[in-house]
Amino acid sequence: MKLSYYFCISVFVVFLNSPCLAKTVSKTQLDLTKQLAEQGDANAQYNLGVIYYNGHAGVMKNPKEASKWWKKAAEQGNLLAQTNLANLYYSGKFITQDMKEAARLWEKAAEQGDLASQLSIASMYHKGVGVTRSMGEAAKWYQKAAEQGNVSAQFYLASFYQNGEGVPKNITEAIKWYQKAAEQGEKAAEYSLGVIYRKGEGVSKNYEESLKWYIKSAEHGYEAAQIILSSIYIKGEGISVDKVEAYKWAFIAASKNNLSSIKIRDGIKETLAPQQVVEGERLAGEWLKQHPY
Repeated sequence: MKLSYYFCISVFVVFLNSPCLAKTVSKTQLDLTKQLAEQGDANAQYNLGVIYYNGHAGVMKNPKEASKWWKKAAEQGNLLAQTNLANLYYSGKFITQDMKEAARLWEKAAEQGDLASQLSIASMYHKGVGVTRSMGEAAKWYQKAAEQGNVSAQFYLASFYQNGEGVPKNITEAIKWYQKAAEQGEKAAEYSLGVIYRKGEGVSKNYEESLKWYIKSAEHGYEAAQIILSSIYIKGEGISVDKVEAYKWAFIAASKNNLSSIKIRDGIKETLAPQQVVEGERLAGEWLKQHPY
């Protein structure tokens, strides 16, 4: 007889201490779980780890005992055990920190298609944590996560294509992935598209397209885009000069108290007539009220 898998299926179920876990596991269920776990059933081993980690069925919390059972389940390819154990090794909480083992387990889980693990192992290859730094491996895992719709992975993959890191430089691919991230509201991706079209990087210069993306990014609160917009309106780059609009965006950017933005705001202010200053600050104030970032 095989014990039913009576815990919620979630990669981070242990750390979330989800209320949907079976907190009223009976003594009979506990004994059966132990029996099956000792017989090598991976699901039972994972479940027993959950019981020890959270302290169910009258069992005292014992994360070290939980990690022992997750190791056994992970060795059999249990995805949840791999990810939970990787988190423990990465954090060094309850067991000795081991970045190499965290990376190994995340890669195993990533190979099973787990999105969070794909992101984790991509980041470790990107930074060289727990593994030898490899931009190619980082790009491979960002690609897999990006194809699952993860916005962070889409952004990183786009930047890799833009800069030729880990993959051949390909502006068309960079634009494609920046646009996918931008469609999900990623302000840094919107900004990057603005840069590409403004500079004509691998594409024809297109001030109209560039301005569109800078405005989207600025509206989402990205300070760098707000400062660039200010410069564009001051210079009349592809549009008519508008010092009030330039001051508005510089004022908004300076509200984050970045010294360089404050300097730019104050420099523009010195060139304006008093009524322009008043109008620019009024527009900025209205924007800030509507966007309490």
